[in-house]
Amino acid sequence: MYQEWRGQTFPGMLEYSARNWPDNIAVRSGNEAISFTDLNNRVRRVATAMHQLGVRKGDHFAYMMSVSTRWVEVFFAALSLGAKLVPLNLTWVGQEIPQGLKLTDAKFLLIGAEHRGENLVAKFTDALPGLAVFDGGKGGITGLPLQSVMVTGAEDSTPAFACNFDRVVKAVDVAAWPPAEGYSKPGPNDDGLLLLTSGTTSFPKPVIHTHQSMLCGICNYADGLEANDRDTFLHTTPNYHVGGIISMCIPIMRGGTSRLLHWFDPEEAMRLIESDPVTLFWGFDTHFAMMRNHPSYGKYSLASIKRTMSGSNPATFDAIYNMGFEHVGSLYGTSESMGGSSYFPYRDRFDFERMKQSNGRPTSGEVRIISPETGRQVAVGEPGEICVNGPNLFKGYHNMPEETAKCFDADGFFHTGDYGWVDADGYVYYRGRYKEIIKTGGENVSMLEVEMFLQAEIAGVRKAVICGVPDAKWGEAIIALLELEPGNELSEEAVREGCRGRLAGYKIPKRVFFVGGDTWKITPTGKLDRFAVREKALALLAVD
Repeated sequence: MYQEWRGQTFPGMLEYSARNWPDNIAVRSGNEAISFTDLNNRVRRVATAMHQLGVRKGDHFAYMMSVSTRWVEVFFAALSLGAKLVPLNLTWVGQEIPQGLKLTDAKFLLIGAEHRGENLVAKFTDALPGLAVFDGGKGGITGLPLQSVMVTGAEDSTPAFACNFDRVVKAVDVAAWPPAEGYSKPGPNDDGLLLLTSGTTSFPKPVIHTHQSMLCGICNYADGLEANDRDTFLHTTPNYHVGGIISMCIPIMRGGTSRLLHWFDPEEAMRLIESDPVTLFWGFDTHFAMMRNHPSYGKYSLASIKRTMSGSNPATFDAIYNMGFEHVGSLYGTSESMGGSSYFPYRDRFDFERMKQSNGRPTSGEVRIISPETGRQVAVGEPGEICVNGPNLFKGYHNMPEETAKCFDADGFFHTGDYGWVDADGYVYYRGRYKEIIKTGGENVSMLEVEMFLQAEIAGVRKAVICGVPDAKWGEAIIALLELEPGNELSEEAVREGCRGRLAGYKIPKRVFFVGGDTWKITPTGKLDRFAVREKALALLAVD
């Protein structure tokens, strides 16, 4: 393992790459190509501008902006100043915005230009009426610690409550770096990120990562992918998601190119894979499916991709593998573990069955499987709660000591709330959230296990999603929603019959409904919206 993360910081990492690969292209966006030398100079310029605007070590710097070269510059610049980055979810509206700012104690806010046709400044003025009379520290917004608001874009569109960030950056003398006064170099153990988890049952919690824990998580994947200075990594995930940060940084850490997409468009992704060409790719199974199901699939060659990071499962493995990728690197991780507690590395690709079934091996830490009932470690191969430790683990939740204490045990292991097991050779098998366990007739059923069976073993099923609904007899009844392959027909009884003798009786769906592909609502990070699926199931039951 290369260990760039040990005793290192983000500005140190970027400077290392600029020294060793000065002329390599660090970032491509549209027709723009930025070398490592240019990127390092741009980051210093942006950091100087931020310093002039009052940003200091330890300050909380929030942003809501599209994936862009400016975002990359801001990311590294804030960390160069020792500030703590607070990425805000681009899909938030209304009260979600002030709630996110309050939870993270954001002092500075940078609002980007238009995103996918949406005016982000207007989104903030709608959510925060107090912005209309905001004048920084002299007249803040009630309940929020905001002291400064910046916007990117045209000077004449800058609202009265903000300063134009681009104008300040343009006026900077890059030779002034580092600032003579008020500057303190960040250290490896300094906090660098407050990452709001993608909560499904409550509002996200701010996860605290240091420079070192962030770099460790990134390095784990760079090692597993065997990333090098000839690689181009296609950026597919939002910049407020841990995957978006990791995939932008992996190539920069190793002298390669980060190929940016403002948002994931399947045809544009396939075009760039062929034209750039792209060698490294990250995606949930939905990203792969969006390309595979697009009318232009087959028009572009995807042959340049040899190594992948995949947030998929065994039920979708064959479809992804058959797209021509020799390595489908399934991963397991959380925001708290900087996205990666285990990964199936490129060097293991010849172990085909494990590549299909597992989520790889632990990266830089240890994985234990603990029984939720006894609190003790279970035997090899037995399922339980996945618990992790290691240098990529977060420090805790910002301003949430009770929440932090509840999720760590006496040995310092983080209890993920996820269900799975570890085999005799140490490979990890993730099979869903404990919250995605259906309790039916006194038995626990993993939704993912049943979904994988239906997709792999029932001919004609393209996608299967399971949910539990209240039931007077069983407590919860298992309901299956199935999308069939075009031209296929199945009956509810045929599906249930195909399960008998191959699934335990309590795991067989009590009802089966056939739905169209538009049923599957996907979150911006590429995950299935299970709440929407459950609502659909309840609606189908109501009219059945």
